[in-house]
Amino acid sequence: MIRTFILVIALFGMGLAQDRGDFIVAYEDAASQVQLEFANYLQQQGFLESLVDDFNKTIALPNDIGVVAAPCGQPNAYWAPEQETLVICYDLFEYMSEVFRGQGSSNQDLIQKILGAVEFIFYHELGHALIDTFEIPFTGRQEDAVDQFSSILLLKQGKADSAMSGASFFVSGSGGGQTPYWDEHSLDEQRFYDIVCLVYGSNPEAYDHLIQREAVFGIGGGEGILPKKRAARCPSNFKEIDKSWNRLIEAYVPSVNSRPAIEAESTPGVSIADATNQSAYSESFSGQLRQGDQRLQEGQYYDVYEINLSKGQEVTFELSSSEFDTYLVVTGPNQEVYFNDDAEENVDGYVSTLTLPITQTGTYLVGVSSYAEGETGSYNVGIVQENGTYDETVAGALEQNDKKYQSGQFFDPYEHSFEKGQEVTITLSTTDFDGYLIVTSPSGEEFVNDDFENQFGLARVDFVAKESGVYSISATSYEANEAGNYQLSVSDGTKDISVGQGSVKNTMDENATVGQLTTSDTRLTDGSYVDYYTLEVSQGQQIAASVMSADFEAYVGLVKPDGEIIEANRSDDGRSASLDIKADQPGVWYVVVTSATPGQTGNYLVSIR
Repeated sequence: MIRTFILVIALFGMGLAQDRGDFIVAYEDAASQVQLEFANYLQQQGFLESLVDDFNKTIALPNDIGVVAAPCGQPNAYWAPEQETLVICYDLFEYMSEVFRGQGSSNQDLIQKILGAVEFIFYHELGHALIDTFEIPFTGRQEDAVDQFSSILLLKQGKADSAMSGASFFVSGSGGGQTPYWDEHSLDEQRFYDIVCLVYGSNPEAYDHLIQREAVFGIGGGEGILPKKRAARCPSNFKEIDKSWNRLIEAYVPSVNSRPAIEAESTPGVSIADATNQSAYSESFSGQLRQGDQRLQEGQYYDVYEINLSKGQEVTFELSSSEFDTYLVVTGPNQEVYFNDDAEENVDGYVSTLTLPITQTGTYLVGVSSYAEGETGSYNVGIVQENGTYDETVAGALEQNDKKYQSGQFFDPYEHSFEKGQEVTITLSTTDFDGYLIVTSPSGEEFVNDDFENQFGLARVDFVAKESGVYSISATSYEANEAGNYQLSVSDGTKDISVGQGSVKNTMDENATVGQLTTSDTRLTDGSYVDYYTLEVSQGQQIAASVMSADFEAYVGLVKPDGEIIEANRSDDGRSASLDIKADQPGVWYVVVTSATPGQTGNYLVSIR
């Protein structure tokens, strides 16, 4: 069957923009021997070219913007809006060589500190250029905003050392002395600590050494530079600033690298059922991006596959390649689009992953592409399907007339009862806004999440209920005033073990029975094989039922004569499950033996006393 489809993938939330310009690098003649040495080094290394290369590939400029290295007569760097030129002064390099001299253990260390600080300053001035060129709105000092912009860019590239060099420059006798209070810049010391805070907040574990340690009983203490009181707020500061700049870029900066569509007008989808399975996944298939494949409008090759999924499943998609930077897209029956480009590089290559609750039964499209245009190579897609994971899915929408937090986010409140010991998973999935999920226990304990495993629009919390009762669930957004459709999915860790049409093994009394789950047994709605036993019970009689297995994760339950289900607690190792209750109804009860994970088989011992 020929299938026509469109997968909308917006990296910057913009349509394809006309790219009428580039950042053009030029080097003017130096004014001294020291400047000449720096000028030659910069040109040999292609330093400025390397800084603008990615922006030329991604930002659709309305016209050319100059990036010029020149003598200025003073150590400076600035954005000249009338000339549409970003100027880096040779004098700045010369001045920095004096500022940082003695701080490095070698001449190479000195060079790296100078280049790192200049890189910070370059991105600072680039922030000014983008604000002017695209009329990006901001509040507060523009100088503080572009300090943040520069820090975030460097940290996203793994260049924390450059951010720290930029911060150090402000407190190393730079800037021509103490900043006056009326100046548009913050005080040098404030700028220093703001940058250090962002560095620490980007990865608290990696930059733990930046925190000042207090001595306890005269022991310990450390040489850190960031006060502990400030450090506590830095991770949230980093996240807020990162998201704010991302949103500004999405809204105001058009991209030549936005992915407007994956289109296949005449090529049928490839069924995953026809592909090669690998035992590590529920299903898997391998392929190759190659010249001659269909291409996105901006030049990436792509392949598309089909898979049929059922509501209630949780499915993980993993795209890996050792030959190109992977880009993964999954589109649902209603054209909802989820995508991931972690650019996560490990020892084997690049990996992109998506973990999604399936909220609608139907055909899903799996798109395989590369992040950069023209990349080719082999890849593997692995898919793990967990059947019957979610017991309930609710479709909702954040709207302008919804309840609203003081901070401006709309929210929809829900309630759900859980029993102590239940393993709970709740997800909020949306392609319309940045989803944020809050779950509160009866005693007030909160579970919150935003961007589960770095997946924008997917929030998820997992916890074991510490108490029985009604839990409050809030479906909301990370940013204020966001609205749109969403799906809220809930798994309470229990299985639907209702007695179906399967055969009953036999009637049980106080005894132990050896049984076996096989592929010929009846299956529950989540795909688990199941055996039923009947048990004649008098009202008030104590029932203790247990099941043990060395072959699968054991699960046991009871079904009362009126159909009510009682399910058991499992052991830590998952190999046994038991329950002990007093019968509140006389008559025929069912003992249900199954596996915690769908599809498992093997021998078991079930006992009743």
